[in-house]
Amino acid sequence: VCACKSGAQLWGSVDSNVFGGFAPHFEGKSRVNVVLISTKDMPFAFEDGPSEIVLDGGCSAILDTDDCTAMDFVAEDVREHGSISMCNGVSMRRDNSTFFAEGCMYTPWTNDKLFFLVVDFDCPNIGFYSKEKNPLPFPCMVQLSAFAREIRTFESEEAYYESQKKESEGPYLSSQFFGTGANVDTDDKGRKLPTAVIVGHVIETELKTNEITGKQYYWALIETSLGVEIDVVIHPTLLASYGVEAPQVGGVIRGYFFLSGLLLL
Repeated sequence: VCACKSGAQLWGSVDSNVFGGFAPHFEGKSRVNVVLISTKDMPFAFEDGPSEIVLDGGCSAILDTDDCTAMDFVAEDVREHGSISMCNGVSMRRDNSTFFAEGCMYTPWTNDKLFFLVVDFDCPNIGFYSKEKNPLPFPCMVQLSAFAREIRTFESEEAYYESQKKESEGPYLSSQFFGTGANVDTDDKGRKLPTAVIVGHVIETELKTNEITGKQYYWALIETSLGVEIDVVIHPTLLASYGVEAPQVGGVIRGYFFLSGLLLL
């Protein structure tokens, strides 16, 4: 891994002094409790065959609560039924923590009114996870980053609500997450990319400089649905192309993002 003090990282594989299989990541402040339910290794194909040591891959995980409620239900379901129940669904709550979430969800066999959102993300350090030592489903913590592909910023929650009234029929909620199932982009091999549409509140933000390339980018720590915090990375030219200002604390970000997560094992 090539890592910068600013948080920018580039993970890759080496075979006979040939570099390949590069995967970007940003090491930020987010910490998300998840339950891993599936993983996929993605070895890089060198000229003499796929790399023997796999670092990069992908994960599907249930977003858990701070007290690991989802894992308790998952463990019970696996013990009693040998499987877990998944469905496409929508979850919305309007109170002090108003949010909206849509996508693939886990619902316990014993409580079909309780839903936990499932998220897909690229995982550049999947090679450090062992299914033999830690069989699935496996609870762990993930540092989750979102690289902006489309972006809108708003100086306040009020400004966001006002814009939504003009653009759509709602729901006008400033914490939204459209996860697994909303993926539309694919890579050059036709595989779906781990993407999500996210709306969240800006907690922290900073204009950072990659000390290796000298390039600047914006970082923001946002809080979205279910109280999940995510590190967001935005290229300045993307802001310019959408005609929006840099993110600011207290404001709202809405965008379409590529997701990358580091397993904190």
